[in-house]
Amino acid sequence: MTTQNANFPKAGTKTIEDIGVRFVTAHVGKIYLLLLMTTVVVVAFKEQLI
Repeated sequence: MTTQNANFPKAGTKTIEDIGVRFVTAHVGKIYLLLLMTTVVVVAFKEQLI
């Protein structure tokens, strides 16, 4: 006999993880460009190029 111990959300509700995953997959290109540009700016400041 099996028992159900897990509390799964109802079928129609969205969890925070679901919203986060959908946001990241929708904006993955923009997030990558933002991280790339941030890295370039930080390296430029460390090397005193700016």
